Amino acid sequence: MIGITLLLCGPLYHFGPETREARVFFGLVKKLDSVSTDKRMRLQQELSNEPIAIWAVFWGSRQENLEIAVPCLDILEKWKWQARLSKMVYDADGDFDRFVNTYFCAMARDPSLLERASEEARALDRYYVKKSFLAHPKGIASLATSENAVATPFHDFLAYVQRRQPVSFHGGVLRSPPIAENKCYLALCDGVQCRQITYSMILSEGNVNVDEAFRTVILSGADVRIASASSSLIIASGDVKLERNAGHLFVIAGGTVTVPRDASATLCISARKIQVAGRPKLSIALFLDGKPKPAPELFAFRDLWPDFGLEAVLHEGRVKITKVKPGNQIAELFKENDVILSRAKKTVESVGQFRRLLGHSRDTGRLDFQVEREGQQMAIQANWKSVNIRQ
Repeated sequence: MIGITLLLCGPLYHFGPETREARVFFGLVKKLDSVSTDKRMRLQQELSNEPIAIWAVFWGSRQENLEIAVPCLDILEKWKWQARLSKMVYDADGDFDRFVNTYFCAMARDPSLLERASEEARALDRYYVKKSFLAHPKGIASLATSENAVATPFHDFLAYVQRRQPVSFHGGVLRSPPIAENKCYLALCDGVQCRQITYSMILSEGNVNVDEAFRTVILSGADVRIASASSSLIIASGDVKLERNAGHLFVIAGGTVTVPRDASATLCISARKIQVAGRPKLSIALFLDGKPKPAPELFAFRDLWPDFGLEAVLHEGRVKITKVKPGNQIAELFKENDVILSRAKKTVESVGQFRRLLGHSRDTGRLDFQVEREGQQMAIQANWKSVNIRQ
């Protein structure tokens, strides 16, 4: 009902089911029963592009005639995920870091976040399929495609949990058990160090390091490294490195994305240019990259230098400030060669995570980091409103 509700809140309010404009679409819906397959697909596309067709499409979805009902149900489902996607972006004011922060900067880790992540993963999966037609005329199969129609994180959340019975993990670092009997997890954690995760949903505030990921949703507030990945959605504030056997993937990253030369059926979105390891031999890959908002329907990405007047690198596993823009009050707080240790007792593990947390500090009005300066640990605390950052 999300899609219907949002549609009714817009211009559709002025077009009731008895208006002349709406009656035209009732006629088109009725034609679905009497045309060829190709014509039916064209009519379905025409109807799905017209929000004021909602009355006719909803009527069609309740008919016993499957030639009418099935296309109309498909249209309603399409509108629903488009509305969910729009709401996801709108709620974060179009800011990628703010979107990720809604998962990791709450007062407590609420298990309902996993259900929300499942809903948003389904919407992003539909977006992945839609965009795949830009890479190949026949498109790419949904990430939900499997031998069991209700058994992946890209299906209804409750049905997925009941079928797969994933192990719940809330707390520190998720590590592989000594005997890997169950590799299916529902995790709200600080980090991941696993050999294999399958049919899992992972919300990790810190780095994710996995040898193999299959049919999994990963949302990381830092960096992600996966040796072999397939049929998965990977979202990270920082860098994403896919080392080999990367296929049937959707990646969204605030840092650099590195894919193997033979990556296939892969959509990558990043403000930075996608890096291909070795001489490219890509098969049906689509890269939306190289600018602050590479995918117009989705988020804008932030960068440390233009947005905060800082540059940083990962040095020996720690985030180190390498440059501070002169003339900014933030230069009175952070200094070159400062090592960022933590925020709110949570270790800062990547440059992307540091950038995300700076954004959260700006949103909440409170800057609070632990740093190491010239061998001494110290706290950097300030009211964000008093910090003047020149663009």
